[in-house]
Amino acid sequence: MSVGSPLARLGLLWRTARHLRPRQLAAQLGHRVRGPARRPRASLSDGLSGVAAHARGWPAPRADGALAPEGVVMLARPPHEPRAGGWTPAGRSALWTYTLHYHGWIARAGDDDPRPLALVERWIADHPRGVGWEPYLTSMRALQWLHLLIRGAGLGASNKMSEETCSRVLRSLAAQLRHLEANLERHLDGNHLWTNLAALASAGLALDGPLAARLRRRWLPALVAVADEQLAGGVHRERAPSYHCLLAHQLGGALWLARRAPEVAPGSPTRSRDSWPRCSTRCRRSPTPTATSRCGATASGARR
Repeated sequence: MSVGSPLARLGLLWRTARHLRPRQLAAQLGHRVRGPARRPRASLSDGLSGVAAHARGWPAPRADGALAPEGVVMLARPPHEPRAGGWTPAGRSALWTYTLHYHGWIARAGDDDPRPLALVERWIADHPRGVGWEPYLTSMRALQWLHLLIRGAGLGASNKMSEETCSRVLRSLAAQLRHLEANLERHLDGNHLWTNLAALASAGLALDGPLAARLRRRWLPALVAVADEQLAGGVHRERAPSYHCLLAHQLGGALWLARRAPEVAPGSPTRSRDSWPRCSTRCRRSPTPTATSRCGATASGARR
C-alpha cells in the first residue's frame, strides 16, 4: 500500500484521532476549517494602562537567540536584521521564523541597549497580521514584551521608555492578548495551551487597566486548572527536559506575580485568590529532577 494512498492517509488519521479527547478533536476540526489564526480583528487596542507597581523585578523569561551588531542571531544561523530583511524572509525554516517572532533575543539585551525597543516598534509597524500572530508565537512574545515593559518602568529617567512609546507598545500588546484569548490552542493542548494561559495570566497580573483585570480573573484560575490536569501523574506528559524547564519557568513567573499582586494575595476578595497556593504547589512539583538541575535558578527563584 502506497504511503500517499487514501487508505494509508485514512489509517494515519485514525491512529492520530483515537488518542485525542473529544474536546481536542472538536477543536482540531474547528482549526482545520478556520486555518491558522494570523489575522487579528485589530492590530492595536485599548485596555492596558501601564505596569503594575508590584511587577517591578519580575525575572526575565527564557532567552531564545541574541542581538549581535549585525542583527538577530538564532539557531546557529547567520545574523538577520529585521528592519532591513523583514519578519518573514525567504529561505528560512518555519522554526527559525517562529523563533524570530518569539522575540526571545530581547532577554539577553542590556538595559542601555536601544535595539530591542526599536525592533519591537518596527514589528508593530511592519507586522499587523501574518505568521507572528499565531497563538503560540503571540504567547512567547507577550512574555518577552512584559519583561521589556517592566524593565523599562524600573530604569532611571535617562533610560525610561517614553510615554508615547509605552502607549504604543501597550496598545499592540492589548490587541495581541485579545487575539490570543479568541484563539487558544485547545486543538494542540499540552505545552501550547499551557503557554497561552501563562501569557494571559502573567499579563493580567503584571499590568494595570480593565483588560488586565479581566485577564487575571479569568485566566489565572484556568492556568492552575490546566497545570493540575497536565501534571496529574506527577510529571508533564511531554517528557523532554527542555519542555519541563520552559513550563516550570512560565508557571514560576506567574506565581512570582501572583504572590505580589494585592488582588490575588491571600485574603483578597477575588475569585483568583485560591489559585495561587495551588500554583505554588504545582511550581514546586512541576520539574523532573533532570529538568530542575538544568533549569538552575528558574525553579528555585520562582519560589522566593
